[in-house]
Amino acid sequence: MLVDPPKSYDKWEELVRVFVRHLVDRYGVDEVSQWWFEIWNEPNTGTWHGSPKQATYFKLYDRAAKAVKSVNPQLRVGGRATAYGAWIPDLIDHAARNSIPLDFISGHVYGGDNPKRVFGSGNTKAVSPDDMVCAATRRMKDEITQSANPNLPLMITEFNAGFEEQHSYDTLYIGPFLARTISQCDGIANMMSYWTFSDVFEEQGPVREPFHGGYGLIAAGGIYKPAYVAFESLHQLGKVRLEEAAPDLLVTRRENGALVLAAWNLIDPGKSGAPQTMVLRITHMRSQPAQAEVLRLDATHSDVSTAYRAMGSPRYPTSFQIRALRKAAKLQPPEVHSLHHGELRLQLLENELAIITLK
Repeated sequence: MLVDPPKSYDKWEELVRVFVRHLVDRYGVDEVSQWWFEIWNEPNTGTWHGSPKQATYFKLYDRAAKAVKSVNPQLRVGGRATAYGAWIPDLIDHAARNSIPLDFISGHVYGGDNPKRVFGSGNTKAVSPDDMVCAATRRMKDEITQSANPNLPLMITEFNAGFEEQHSYDTLYIGPFLARTISQCDGIANMMSYWTFSDVFEEQGPVREPFHGGYGLIAAGGIYKPAYVAFESLHQLGKVRLEEAAPDLLVTRRENGALVLAAWNLIDPGKSGAPQTMVLRITHMRSQPAQAEVLRLDATHSDVSTAYRAMGSPRYPTSFQIRALRKAAKLQPPEVHSLHHGELRLQLLENELAIITLK
């Protein structure tokens, strides 16, 4: 990606216009109007060499946004896609004062981000990496609400755990982290995008081993990492959320009336923790369930790292070993547990994520 301001902003605007027109011609305006055109990526970091960064980015954004709208006013354009969710009030104010198109706000945040970069140098409150993503998302939402354009949608176009030094992206920690983040961020952002789908992408260069702490859901060789299995598990949740005060429980209901719960035992990377016993008491259901189905992601269920260590952690797995790892990483069938007097007792291992279905 180019990181310097264009020599000709007229040519930059024309490039954006021609590209967007091509998309509309190819896919139709009804389809493309459902997309979100985000201008640049983290211009407050080294991916933008304009000086001063903010003023030169504004100029880049203005010309690109006008180019998108010139193709069709139905198309949606926004930004700033900044690291730490920065510059949001400034962009909204700039767009309002100068009549610049702005259809949404976007930002990035990671669990390991420095709180002073996210909340300002004067911040003295410690924020746990487990809570950072949603704390920053709330701050971004509040900045929009208090602005001249308070109804702008908020898109978190990059988020992840952020314990890079401990390679938490490859570990079971990511399951409880995702469940906790989804539970806390529910209703704040319009969309959240996990970064990224695969470990094989250009930013980090060639992948030299299957589990190297990459951001992706899938390791080289098409091997599902715990993050992929966690999302697959959480996809079982219903569309209606039910109120529950417990910090390690998310309760939902499906359209057919079944209750689906996510439960977890979160232990930060580098720390050790004991298994936790969770007792669920099911009351006030129209028909009391006798059994529960339990999907597990833990050290003994669907954890590819256990299988990887068992084969000696080869840096270059053979095709046979890759097939074995793919099989080990797949979500296992649910266990069936009986309820006794409306009570279900489960033991959750360190960094286990369990999905419980009560039909």
